[in-house]
Amino acid sequence: MKKKILVVEDDRDIMELVNMILTRAGYEVTICENGRDAIPAIKEIRPHLVLLDLMLPGMDGKTIVAEMEKDDDISSTSVLILSALETAGHMFLGKPMVKGVCLKPFSPKNLLDKVKQIMGD
Repeated sequence: MKKKILVVEDDRDIMELVNMILTRAGYEVTICENGRDAIPAIKEIRPHLVLLDLMLPGMDGKTIVAEMEKDDDISSTSVLILSALETAGHMFLGKPMVKGVCLKPFSPKNLLDKVKQIMGD
């Protein structure tokens, strides 16, 4: 069974790149293009990992993490932040569900290495 990853990203180029990298690595990838739809998608898909941009239309990534923490059904879902904000790591200190930050621009190898580490692959 393939491990599921939900990518919450509104930049089409980044979304397509991440989808290609992860699909080629054997993961089942689902895309969510805005923050408003992220929580319902997480509840429906039950991903092993959420790759989460911070600056999203509808609801920002920080709010999505806060909403996930409040919901026992999804509070244990691992999150990897994808962000151009160099301070992103500091924003999530003490948030055990946030397993790391991948700064944009990222190399495909760096992203895949972080995902594999979080997923235990």
